[in-house]
Amino acid sequence: MTNHYATRLRWAGGCLFLFLLAGSMVMAASIPTVGVYDETTTQPNNVDFNAAFSSGTGGATAANTTTASTGNGAVYSTIGPFNAVLAAAFAIDSGGVWNFDTQASGNLPEANILSYGISQSKTITLTQTNPITPMFVSSGGPTHDATSISLSNYLDNINGFSYAFSFSNLTGGLPGETGVTEVGFTALSASDPNTGVPINYGTVTGIANFSGGGSVTETATIDSLKGLGDTFFGFVAPSGQTITGFSIASSGVGTGAPDLDDIAFVTNATAVPEPASSILFLAGAAISFVCRKSRRAK
Repeated sequence: MTNHYATRLRWAGGCLFLFLLAGSMVMAASIPTVGVYDETTTQPNNVDFNAAFSSGTGGATAANTTTASTGNGAVYSTIGPFNAVLAAAFAIDSGGVWNFDTQASGNLPEANILSYGISQSKTITLTQTNPITPMFVSSGGPTHDATSISLSNYLDNINGFSYAFSFSNLTGGLPGETGVTEVGFTALSASDPNTGVPINYGTVTGIANFSGGGSVTETATIDSLKGLGDTFFGFVAPSGQTITGFSIASSGVGTGAPDLDDIAFVTNATAVPEPASSILFLAGAAISFVCRKSRRAK
């Protein structure tokens, strides 16, 4: 009986190890997000302006946009709702901020898996769908010299074209958690790295697309020196819908879209009491299984 029990225990322990190993491999392939939009502790450069509602289709209105806090330094001069919404969502595993600071400078793949929430147990894939615009992470230059709003890195548009992104493959979500309901990102003003002259992006246009077929557009003029015209674009899906993707472009000749920082999202998860972790659940199930077998054997 003792040998039988020991064999079962080893089998359960082996299964648990393989499960945890597989889980760690999946998580290792994902990029962690954070729960603070536009952090001020390390990087004093913050959002300067919010983009303005321009138009909507499919019934979308200015109510389908949102704003972030603005003002440089440790204390914001104006308070926008998005920062608090994102922080609250992160705390209940329903959102996160990709600040590009866990990646080294260089190219990223077009599709990136982001883990989100305080447990980092859920993932969503964000794909850059414009094939001529690479995903390049930088902390300054070579084409645009900008300043991050969080730590040091940002998404550097080195080829001078527009960005277009789509969300897909949400994994680990709660029942009914199907996609993104709010998204925000900051377009960075920049200077020419050689002359120091501000880059004139002209009218910068951000668009969010909804699952119901509609869209909402925000615009802003970005033509300031680096760190002086960083502009937040924020979007909220209509009730019962999700944001399937978003894009950003500019009217500036030869400039392409501005560099981006702090791409953030909130999902449509419903707040529920936090369940036991999957590790404890599996361990408990394994022990229970062995104990039942042991009792039957006796």
